[in-house]
Amino acid sequence: MEPASAQPCQECPWRIANRGRSHPDQAPYTDDWLTTKWRRVSQDGTAFACHLFDAGALHYSDDLKEAGFKKPTDIGARKECAGMVAMVRRELETVIASPSFEEYQQSRPYGLSRQALDYFGARLNGEIGPAFKPSDYIDMAEILDMHDVVKPGSMAWTYDTTFLNNLNGLITTLMPELRECGCTVCTEHRTVHEMLPLRTAENLDVTVDADLHPLLLAMASAGIRTTASCINIREAITKLSPDMLGPLMNLSDPATINYGPVLRRHAAFIELRNDTDPEKLFLAAAEKTPGIDINHQNSRSQMIFLRGHLPILAQLAALTAQHLAPKPAPRKPAKKKRKGNR
Repeated sequence: MEPASAQPCQECPWRIANRGRSHPDQAPYTDDWLTTKWRRVSQDGTAFACHLFDAGALHYSDDLKEAGFKKPTDIGARKECAGMVAMVRRELETVIASPSFEEYQQSRPYGLSRQALDYFGARLNGEIGPAFKPSDYIDMAEILDMHDVVKPGSMAWTYDTTFLNNLNGLITTLMPELRECGCTVCTEHRTVHEMLPLRTAENLDVTVDADLHPLLLAMASAGIRTTASCINIREAITKLSPDMLGPLMNLSDPATINYGPVLRRHAAFIELRNDTDPEKLFLAAAEKTPGIDINHQNSRSQMIFLRGHLPILAQLAALTAQHLAPKPAPRKPAKKKRKGNR
């Protein structure tokens, strides 16, 4: 990442003037979005890129153009966000002016954690990269103070992204009625992949990719509860919502279930529950199959595979059903009749 510019861009989310600004993607500029991003920087100690120099990960659509947002520039590298650097500099200066770090934290509860302080201190001292270079040409009166934004006790501040992802996965797993997604990739999916109706193991009537239908039907028959699937999600995203491709491919946290590995492999995926005997048996067998990757996160798992794996996975589902099917009681041999005396 390259050092930040001398001035934050006019679209910088950390400018006071942009707080609450209308955006086609809805989330940016909202207080929850600002809080989530600031939490990662101020608590975990991470760098934050300027969106105008992040063309490889962010999209630019006709909606953004019509709304007056500039197109991101590809400079072969990312630039750190000048607005975020200014906010961090404010906190560092406050730490230095405080009698102790503990008193700083008491006066600035939404400021830097010890971990973040060590991180930015090491960057300032040149011990680690990228170089941290605050600008002397920024009017701090124009830059947000997150103590005016963060809502005490809000989920966006209290919990990190990994926890919220885990919580969302758990809720949608336990409450199937909340699973339906309203994004373009889901609502317009049938324009890319042929789809067929399916009744799941939870007795939900859904539509699934026709190529996956035989496998999903076999899994449902075995009592395996599936929650999401696609034969080639990269193909669907590329055609229906290409702006999502970069950000989703950059999600590769092994501690969470995400689309990063699926997109990079141009693979199929199925998400399923993992806490019943059929599900455990099926996943254990699938995990031993070369070329099939299984990621687990709490009570759900994600299975990543290629089209060539479909027959063997369907066979594993059928074997799971057979293995766990009730066995008929053995028939007792008929008693031989004793011959009487004549």
